[in-house]
Amino acid sequence: MASTGQVVSWKNRKGEEMLFVSEKSVIKKDEPILGGIPVCFPRFINNGNIENTFPSGLILDRSVPQSDYKPILAFILGSSNRDSLNWPHKFEFRIKYHLLEENGTLEMESRIENTDDKPFTFQFCYQNYLAASNIDNIQIGGLDKLEYLDYQNNKNRLTEQNDKIAFRSEVDRVYVDVPAGGNNRVINVVDHAERRIYTIERSGTSLPDIVVWNPWIEKAKTIGDMGDEEYKNMVCVGPAAVVDPVTLNPGEAWIGKQSVSIHEMV
Repeated sequence: MASTGQVVSWKNRKGEEMLFVSEKSVIKKDEPILGGIPVCFPRFINNGNIENTFPSGLILDRSVPQSDYKPILAFILGSSNRDSLNWPHKFEFRIKYHLLEENGTLEMESRIENTDDKPFTFQFCYQNYLAASNIDNIQIGGLDKLEYLDYQNNKNRLTEQNDKIAFRSEVDRVYVDVPAGGNNRVINVVDHAERRIYTIERSGTSLPDIVVWNPWIEKAKTIGDMGDEEYKNMVCVGPAAVVDPVTLNPGEAWIGKQSVSIHEMV
């Protein structure tokens, strides 16, 4: 299922696209889109299979005059949508997008409230499909010495041995209990050819996991809504709560925030 509020385009002041969207994806009601920033709830599905929460089509363009767009947008999803989610619980889902013009930052805040009369459990992920000049030029910092689940290998739990993650084959991982907030780790995605750095930060501890994915050559050929060569131009890096799902009692609410900033290397 696709949903309203999925970011499908984010351009910088030069008019350059910061997000990857597959050329095979079509922005159409109730159709999934591979790319952009899908919000995955109530279940996390990786390997290019998107289960979004909001309809697609949110475009953020910093190359147009600020007076021509609203930098703050908000959406509400309620229990009337639960049939399309195939999820029996009553809930309210609020999401807010804030585009900070002065420093090239996109902030996203999600709030999920249990309006049911019994507890429920869910998973959540901001799947940031970042545009890449070529996957060979990408390195990710901030995850060294951390444990991760290797989805290519029966979710075996391993420890990251490299200071920087480079891509020479398929990578399909969920890093576990990644410190966030204060002076703790931020995740830097460096595109050396474009001399660009994407910086991903989370507030608090509600998003303890980091998803990292690139399908590489063979897996890309099996994904119906992805071109065979498009794996070269994307990397998916997103804060999540998937390893230990969130449980909310009636009346309780959960908030998950992320900010993605763009910096030019000097």
